[in-house]
Amino acid sequence: MAIKKVAEGLIGRADSGATTAMKSILDRSFRYTPSVATNLKKTFARIRRDQARDALDSAEIKTNVSLILRPVRK
Repeated sequence: MAIKKVAEGLIGRADSGATTAMKSILDRSFRYTPSVATNLKKTFARIRRDQARDALDSAEIKTNVSLILRPVRK
């Protein structure tokens, strides 16, 4: 979900038709992060963990719904 959250902050969601303005460097809440202060390997590892957790949560919800909505057989 992390990539999705970042992407939603940069561009609008294609399926909703809505657009979200990109954060400007003129915005007072903008904080510049120098490249030497970043670690892409850790960032992508965190994003993959978030996506895996979200996928498990989604699968669990789908399983629970299918158990609840299972048709009754006679």
